[in-house]
Amino acid sequence: PAFISRDIDVAITARRLAFGKFFNCGQTCIAPDYLIVERGIEDKLIEAFKTSLQDFYGASIQKSASYGRIVNQSHFQRLKGLLDATKGKVVVGGVHDESDLFLSPTIVLGVDAEDKLMESEIFGPILPVMVVDRLSDGIQHVNAGDQPLALYVFSKSKKEIDLILDNTRSGGVVVNDALVQFIVSNLPFGGTGPSGIGNYHGKRSFDVFSHERSTLIKSMGMEKLNDLRYPPYSEKKTRWLDWFLFDKANFGNGHGSNGSGHSSPTSSSHHARASTSVAAVSPDSSDHKKSGKGSVRSENGTVSHAQLPLTTTLTNSTTVTAPPAATATATTTTSTTTSTITATSTSA
Repeated sequence: PAFISRDIDVAITARRLAFGKFFNCGQTCIAPDYLIVERGIEDKLIEAFKTSLQDFYGASIQKSASYGRIVNQSHFQRLKGLLDATKGKVVVGGVHDESDLFLSPTIVLGVDAEDKLMESEIFGPILPVMVVDRLSDGIQHVNAGDQPLALYVFSKSKKEIDLILDNTRSGGVVVNDALVQFIVSNLPFGGTGPSGIGNYHGKRSFDVFSHERSTLIKSMGMEKLNDLRYPPYSEKKTRWLDWFLFDKANFGNGHGSNGSGHSSPTSSSHHARASTSVAAVSPDSSDHKKSGKGSVRSENGTVSHAQLPLTTTLTNSTTVTAPPAATATATTTTSTTTSTITATSTSA
């Protein structure tokens, strides 16, 4: 979906959306599937679309070498069936030629949530337009369906942009443009929920096809210290095990207690939520001129990938501390001896 605020530059918005939607005849997985337009600008937006399509493909779109065709007969019939079934009004295009698998760029105005065009991904050059009184009405519609692979926002208002980003979930977000997120090599690309699992692009392409094999190497010495974990278990052993497993190791208490009643140094107030979503912030908005690069957006703001802290608070309130390097050394000290355990993480 693409949210269109009434404060946008209509001509630029229509031009960028026309490119994003009708590139490859609308047959891309991140093409804007439908528009959610604030009431009052829909007529101007439609006229701007007509101008952009004329500039892109000329007076006869079917003769343009820059406009594609539907991939095969079955998809052509599916798309034509959607057009025949819609209750909206075709205000742009609607021309089709089955012998040439040609379906012109088509815009349908006045659709609602129950329209046939809104049931599933269109994957073709048909663009439904849903007109709403407030963008928040569109948020409710988006959240009522599956989480999309891509979500677009066209607005000059940081408040409106934040409202949409903070109240929706999607694989990715682009503000004030369309389709261009795929070519940003250092921005992770992927879906969430029904739209996909995981990310790739750049280093994440390497990570997604790599396995971090955890390796723990211990010496054969100091076996006496292991008596604590071996049966039989006494009440004293149980208390010590509880302390090691749940207090000392920060497992289960969620606030980093070190057993002395004080917070552990690892429970820093600087943390990233595990539910953090990845978004692309466009530099085009006057409120986002300094945010041209991809970033990780948390509930409390935007944090650079490189600046993410080592401590991550999971949604179940368990605190996990990542080591600063691939090899971490944990040392247990007694009154006379020191036992060292080395844990390594390798990629294979």
